[in-house]
Amino acid sequence: MKRPDHMVKKYLVALNEREFLMVVRHFGTCDLYPTTKFEVFKLDFENRKWIEKNMLGDVVLFVGDKSSMFVQASAFRGCEPDYIYYTYDNVHTFTSVGTAGPVDYGVYNVKTKRLLKPYGKFAESLIKNAEQPPIWMSPNLLEL
Repeated sequence: MKRPDHMVKKYLVALNEREFLMVVRHFGTCDLYPTTKFEVFKLDFENRKWIEKNMLGDVVLFVGDKSSMFVQASAFRGCEPDYIYYTYDNVHTFTSVGTAGPVDYGVYNVKTKRLLKPYGKFAESLIKNAEQPPIWMSPNLLEL
């Protein structure tokens, strides 16, 4: 049996009651499953199919096992439009990655299709020293 050359994980993000995005994350099969790319699809309710999107506009996506969400880039200083922020969220291997900590986290630019590592040393140390996969939170969720 031939070993697959990559794996995928899917996240569902609700933009509102009628708009849903499916984010498909592609992983390699070695070196702690590093992310290789993302694809984004929007649900076409009328035709019951997923349509690929190559731009998100003013939308920024945050994906992970524990939570996935979106924000408007123009409403949050420091957020870039057309970006997907992602974390190492494989809870089954999170505590067994050794002293290096999780290594697969960063940002994906949907428009240019490039993976980026924009986090500073402090944020990197928080991620690497965490005992559980991080979750995404938005300040406006606290106002509910």
